[in-house]
Amino acid sequence: RTVAVKSMPMTRTIRAIGELRYDEGTLKTISAYVDGRLDRLYADYNGFVVKKGDRLALVYSPRLYSGQVELLLAKKARERSRSATLARVIQSSRDLYESSKQRLIELGMTASQIEQLERTGEANSRMHLCAPTGGTVIEKFVVEGQYVKEGQAIYKLADLSTVWLMLKLFPEDAATIRYGQKVEAAVQSLPGRKFTGRVSFIDPNVDPKTRTVGVRVVIPNQDGLLRVGDYAKATIEVPLTG
Repeated sequence: RTVAVKSMPMTRTIRAIGELRYDEGTLKTISAYVDGRLDRLYADYNGFVVKKGDRLALVYSPRLYSGQVELLLAKKARERSRSATLARVIQSSRDLYESSKQRLIELGMTASQIEQLERTGEANSRMHLCAPTGGTVIEKFVVEGQYVKEGQAIYKLADLSTVWLMLKLFPEDAATIRYGQKVEAAVQSLPGRKFTGRVSFIDPNVDPKTRTVGVRVVIPNQDGLLRVGDYAKATIEVPLTG
């Protein structure tokens, strides 16, 4: 019996075990914009999922109150200056209003909160701290009723729509891996399921202790099935070189 000769790619399989970790590119620390007291924490445990704009905490701050009063006074002065004849007076009132508004933004107020302040004309010493981005709370650094200083960390958020699979390969195996290469992973806690990712980073250095090379794989996690800290078996098909 004879068959026609075919040209087929020759590959070999690299297998490794790695740990699932947070995608560090998505980590966000939310800090206090102003000195104050945390009267209420809405995101009060690790694992709490928030969307952009969600209320995270209620902050009491006298400095925030004085900044709101300043804006309302600047707004009134700007409105009175419209009848002025001197361009210098009009411009000065505008500049004062804009700088007062910018100061409140730097103190953590959102555009909608400032708009409501101007509409009601009422200053408030308490403000809701809103999430600047969506994610999952992975660390909570404070407790309800605690006083915080400007810049003090309150929450750390992570976007779990992607996770990292951290592998350690022997140098001779790592030398055959390329950026963007397909990787299949089987997670211990989800038997029978396969997840596909792509190589996003290959460490240029060999770990002097383990004599291995770190390889990072990005895996989509839109369904939230993959859990950080879990272990996965990775399979990588690489071409044979002669």
